[in-house]
Amino acid sequence: MIEVIPFKEINKEKWDRCIKESSNGNIYGLYDSISQACDHWIGIVYLDYRAVMALPLKKKLGLTYSWHPQFMGPLGIFSSKQNSEVEKEMFARAIKNSWWIKMHYWQNSPLAEFKETELVFQILEVKNKTIDLLRSDYNDNTKRNIKKAIKNNLVISKTNSIDEVILAFKENKGDKIENINDESYVLLKKLMNHWIKTKNGHISTIYHEDELLAIGYFLSWNGIAIYYKGVVTEKGKLAGAMHYLMDHEIGNSISNGNYFDFGGSNSESVARFYRGFGGIDKKYYLQEFKKFKI
Repeated sequence: MIEVIPFKEINKEKWDRCIKESSNGNIYGLYDSISQACDHWIGIVYLDYRAVMALPLKKKLGLTYSWHPQFMGPLGIFSSKQNSEVEKEMFARAIKNSWWIKMHYWQNSPLAEFKETELVFQILEVKNKTIDLLRSDYNDNTKRNIKKAIKNNLVISKTNSIDEVILAFKENKGDKIENINDESYVLLKKLMNHWIKTKNGHISTIYHEDELLAIGYFLSWNGIAIYYKGVVTEKGKLAGAMHYLMDHEIGNSISNGNYFDFGGSNSESVARFYRGFGGIDKKYYLQEFKKFKI
């Protein structure tokens, strides 16, 4: 009933269909997305892909461990119907295949062996709404900054330059984050290139004259728009550039979207920025399991 399948033997079509039909399905759960982010992984599969769970695998001191892939959103069990007994068995299979698990999952763990930390991200429902209706729920600070950006004659444009995104991210944010190194940027570029090729990713910029003030990489899949990565310069902050960029992308997401995912942050100030657009907190979980200490 439940199989553990090496990723090269997974039926990609059935896996992706399960992700698409899942109530919490996202672009990160797709077969190719996981394969871009992980050199090796296994699929825990229930009843011919009615429920699936990806588990990355690496080696340390001869032991197998599973850490959440960098620059990937929450994973976990994807299924069109919840079944607590099936979820319990799938988590049990995970700990049989890895001595140390540290993953971001959509759902609570049904097993007491996991240490669970609750986290939040922000989403905005856009289905059947107009941009004017959505803007009416923006807070005063957000509205004020958008007006400022318009007054400053900021220009929104598209670019295909992933290097421009990564360079701006590195200079303005990435180099201040502890766990980001040269290998991280190689992975980030790999993921961004992949989603550009599949036409799920695009890059928007905000300029004042010839000066870049803000840039963002956005994803779109199955009615879900996601703010994936981006930065704003100090001058851009003063000009309202990122507020203007987000408002533009929210407006673009309405025509074929169900909701706009702001991507979440462990920073309360960043989460407050997203809530300024009417973003609502949604839970996900850091799940940790370790068989023994070494």
